[in-house]
Amino acid sequence: MAFEDLTTFTEVDSAGDLTVDSTSVVFDTMRRDAVSYVYKDFGVNYFQNFDVDFEFKIDSGNDQGETIVCAVSNTIGTRSDFETANDGIAFWAFVSGTSLRLFLTDWNTDNSSLIIIGSMPSNIFYCTFSRYGTTATVWVYSDPGRTSLIGSPNITCETGDKRYLYALSSRDSLATAAATITGYTQNFEVNFGSSSSKSSSSSSTSSSSSSCPSLHSFWEGDYFDDNYWHKQFGSWDAINQEWDSQFFAGRDVVWILNTGDGGWNIGYRPDTIRITTTGVTTGLAVQVNNANGYAIAGNQNLYTYNSGDVLPMSYGPFPFGTPDIVSILVRRPIAATSPFSIISIEFGETVCESISSSSSSSSSRSSSSSSSSSSRSSSSSSSSSSSSSSSISSSSSSSSSSSSSSRSSSSSSSSSQSSSSSSSSSVTPVDIEFSERLTADYSGVTQDTFIEFHSRRNYGAATTIEVGAVYSGATSQQMQGMIQFDLTALNSLITNVNQISHATLNMRTQTKLRGGNIIVDVKRIKKPWIQGAGTGREATVGEVEWDHSKFGDSTTVVWWEKHGMYGDSDRNLNKEDSAWITASETLYTWDVFSAVRNAYQTGTNCKLLLQRRWMQTSGIWEFYSSEDPDDTKRPYLVVGII
Repeated sequence: MAFEDLTTFTEVDSAGDLTVDSTSVVFDTMRRDAVSYVYKDFGVNYFQNFDVDFEFKIDSGNDQGETIVCAVSNTIGTRSDFETANDGIAFWAFVSGTSLRLFLTDWNTDNSSLIIIGSMPSNIFYCTFSRYGTTATVWVYSDPGRTSLIGSPNITCETGDKRYLYALSSRDSLATAAATITGYTQNFEVNFGSSSSKSSSSSSTSSSSSSCPSLHSFWEGDYFDDNYWHKQFGSWDAINQEWDSQFFAGRDVVWILNTGDGGWNIGYRPDTIRITTTGVTTGLAVQVNNANGYAIAGNQNLYTYNSGDVLPMSYGPFPFGTPDIVSILVRRPIAATSPFSIISIEFGETVCESISSSSSSSSSRSSSSSSSSSSRSSSSSSSSSSSSSSSISSSSSSSSSSSSSSRSSSSSSSSSQSSSSSSSSSVTPVDIEFSERLTADYSGVTQDTFIEFHSRRNYGAATTIEVGAVYSGATSQQMQGMIQFDLTALNSLITNVNQISHATLNMRTQTKLRGGNIIVDVKRIKKPWIQGAGTGREATVGEVEWDHSKFGDSTTVVWWEKHGMYGDSDRNLNKEDSAWITASETLYTWDVFSAVRNAYQTGTNCKLLLQRRWMQTSGIWEFYSSEDPDDTKRPYLVVGII
């Protein structure tokens, strides 16, 4: 795709601070009280889920100087106009003293996240600005190949569609009015906007060597085999290159689709998905995951999907997004008792992408650019594409899910499921619960606690597990949750790790203590630890706390490699799964399939860390622990076996 022609944008420049050419907007000593902005009207409801590449550089600025460098909005004007209208999602640069700060803000929800750059940088920032569902993110890189990530601020945002794209917008504030900022924005590339059309201003594309047929043809006959799209329950066995483990898991139906390691085997990147069900047709939860375990459509914790709804498919930038679909999860409401069946899964297509498109680093926009403050030039090579029908094409297949257990369990398949069970595809897994609930199959197996920033307090006997962080001077707090399960009982139930079909950690929130909504990542803990018996007292010998996995004297103490469990030998860097925490008294689920398999294979407890994602909205939430008097609210692990 081509860069936007910025001379076709509308320019407002009250003080003559701007110079606009086809690819760049230069702002020279633009004051904080200036009324200056450059925008384009893409049409009503154009920006739904979107992905916009752009670059910018801040050459100089006085304290309090600022400017928006990219935004989407339904409001025409400056940042002050956005604030007045409670509208607009923007990435903006702010000079604080002699340092630069970069903010991502949604003026509808008032959520904001930032990167502190430090002293005024000399480099160009290469950015990808995206919104998928209720999450807005800006990936900020230091190189044109977008491989050296500086930071990725992201926020919970509104979902309303937007029509205007801004290449710049001033502050328009009388406060510190004389503060100025100098620099430029450039090379805006809209990779997708609405689900029904691609960027209308990206005028040059190269034709594919052959036209793409209707997607429907790939859901017929031989194209159901494992060489193309394959619908199945279970996960992909990368070693044997085959599909295994068909299952229903309580209220979940998981569809796994393989697109191959080298790109889209069928040569397509669907833009929309529509699922038709019977039995239960309203209030469903749907989520489509990519090969990196990130949702590219829907949300598995939001029961808002109705049979026949069309969801946009959004492919995030590398390394968080890849084109491969790994799983499609359809979840029945917890309160529903009727079995339900999937009648069809349909995909819609608006742009046909060639089979040769790369599956890494945003394959539809493999871009190479080099820029300097003087030339601000860039070159881009776009993947081959040609126009294709935007109609939704269908493949019908029915698979019903029954409620085989009174316990609700969930199974969302992600990239962590690199291998799977090798049993007959007709076997239905049995869910085994490990917890301290009365419904547990195995109890006396759970330890849980949390550790507190730079504190030697132990909370092993507390009735809640606190997770999150709030940074506010002397009142700053940071809490890391911990939970582990003894899975020894599996040894009497299975003889092979491939008999584990799925695993989910389930925890209920009590309340929000401070701040806002947060993303909680679950990671694997490597070092052994004991929860202890404290409720806030100083740890005693053998108990876990912030500095030590095992508190003790010089002969018995075991330190974390880095305080707070931040060392590589303390915990896995990569997450197992994540969940947005937004509501009190709500059950949240994490896919811990890989962690459970590892625990079984190594003969160790399944030890898990609950951690607020770095650079997210600040907040601290309480989850019920295994010590809570109400056993129904205690955490539990569900392991499916066959």
